Amino acid sequence: MYRNAGTFDITTFTRNETLRRCIDETIRVVKTMLEQGPSEEELAKAKRYLTGQFPLGLQAPDQLADQLVEIEFFGLDPKFVENYDANVNAVAMTDCRRALKSYFCTDDLRILVVSNPDSAKKALDGLGPVEVKEIE
Repeated sequence: MYRNAGTFDITTFTRNETLRRCIDETIRVVKTMLEQGPSEEELAKAKRYLTGQFPLGLQAPDQLADQLVEIEFFGLDPKFVENYDANVNAVAMTDCRRALKSYFCTDDLRILVVSNPDSAKKALDGLGPVEVKEIE
């Protein structure tokens, strides 16, 4: 049921004084990505990153075991690991734009801010309900 579900995380940091500007800019960049898609350079850079990092995540036996469990769980081709680089490099700009339009939406964004709540509260006004959780 939830095999196609997942999260899309953006991580950044800023001072409380620039928190709202940072959030607004992040949302603007996400909306631009959805409307226009990545540039050819961004797509190429992402492919290099993914193909460069993937083997590093398979070095230890537990990492490989995790990958094999995910392959089984998601019903992927048993040759997923073997074909990973070729599959990533085969992604075209049209594939990327189609995936963005099909699986990503900005209607229900969740924003997590780790800060002093009194300092951050004003910056979060107008973004939706705010829930404060204490971390000990």
